[in-house]
Amino acid sequence: MIKKITFWIVVVGLFIGLSFLANVGFGELTKAIKPNPFSKPLVEEENAQSKKVGHVTFKYKNNNEKTSVAFDAVLSTLNENQSLLKELFGKNLNSPLSIVLANDLSKLNDRFGNLAEGHIAGYYVAEKSSIYIATPKDETELKQFKQTIVHEYTHHLISSTLKNSSVRFSDLPVWFHEGLAEYVERKNQGITSDDIEETETVGFKELGTHKQWDKHLRSPYNPYLQSSVLIGLLVKNKGAAAINKIIEGCKKDDFYAVFEKEAGQSFSSYEFETMKKLKEFPLKIITARGELYQQKNPHKALATASELNDTIPNVNEVMLLIAQIYSELGDYEKSLQYYERTVYLFPYSSYYLQLANAYLFLDLDKAIEAAENSVEMANSEDVEFYEDYLVELKNLRVMVKDGDPLLGYLHFLRKDSSLTDKNKDHLITIILERYPSVSEGRKELILLKQNSN
Repeated sequence: MIKKITFWIVVVGLFIGLSFLANVGFGELTKAIKPNPFSKPLVEEENAQSKKVGHVTFKYKNNNEKTSVAFDAVLSTLNENQSLLKELFGKNLNSPLSIVLANDLSKLNDRFGNLAEGHIAGYYVAEKSSIYIATPKDETELKQFKQTIVHEYTHHLISSTLKNSSVRFSDLPVWFHEGLAEYVERKNQGITSDDIEETETVGFKELGTHKQWDKHLRSPYNPYLQSSVLIGLLVKNKGAAAINKIIEGCKKDDFYAVFEKEAGQSFSSYEFETMKKLKEFPLKIITARGELYQQKNPHKALATASELNDTIPNVNEVMLLIAQIYSELGDYEKSLQYYERTVYLFPYSSYYLQLANAYLFLDLDKAIEAAENSVEMANSEDVEFYEDYLVELKNLRVMVKDGDPLLGYLHFLRKDSSLTDKNKDHLITIILERYPSVSEGRKELILLKQNSN
């Protein structure tokens, strides 16, 4: 389970300072005060080179290809999420921000503390309006880098909104801060259905402070997930504007009182609905599969699967199911969108194989490319299966290029066991229309189609 760490130094420091003034005299206070460790650069990159693009200032040490890739990744990621962020935060989008790119992850760990395995090295320091993050070294790190930037940038926007509304960090529970950041990030982050099924929930009143939050960061809990689901329910029911209204309302009233006023119902009802959705999520996946394959009702299955994807975006089995539903409906372009999204978030051999099958309807070369990826991702026990499939696709391409496309597809379909009967029926129809002047193999394909019905 991935965690993010965010530092809200201003608020914590202010709280400690006010408490101190209330309990000691001025003379004692001047002796006890220590220099603020955040008034100086936290890492050497902070005082090295800089580049300003719009409201974002990049700070870095080495101007190289990896740094340039990081710049582009930040700007493209913020642009991709701009519409959602604008709905949530409106006028606060252009608040100045520094992004400090550290070359050495260990330097961040030295400054902020070592991270356990599975954590992302991303830190937002509110006092400096800065995100501290390691420069990504490869494609895998780049994907995580983008997700972390979105999460920490959302914290920056929350911080800016709080300042503009004269609301303190502590006026909102930690689960609201983290849930909102996770809600935005989850639009671009994958999660497996197994992770959801294994998650245990905890009452939101037990996630109000940093101490409470930290207590539940270990498995089987996933406070990020359950908090983002509740935020999603709020946005779905009352619109994105509810977020700003709740924040501004906390200037004069208790968070939960404001929440209930803006939500139009009790917080406990939202909490109950959140827990229910998480508990029922795995069962609803099974329900949607039954609607597709047993009931033969793809439209009903699509409605159920789409609702699941709305509740928790980018769940592997839900994404695949939606792709399969569109395939059964004959909408292969839409199906490909979900398959492509799935392999991007979950680069598994079996998923690439399904992507290859989807491309059969539109582009044989891309089907082969996907099959090659399935071989590359396969483990030693399964690689032979994926290699065999790749060989069959390549043999098909040879026959197509040699002028025997119908015989090629006939041979392929007779050996294939991964396509459904409906998919085979659709593929035969498409191939017969694609090659209207080819006669050899036509009768056999028509017969195969009739036998599959």
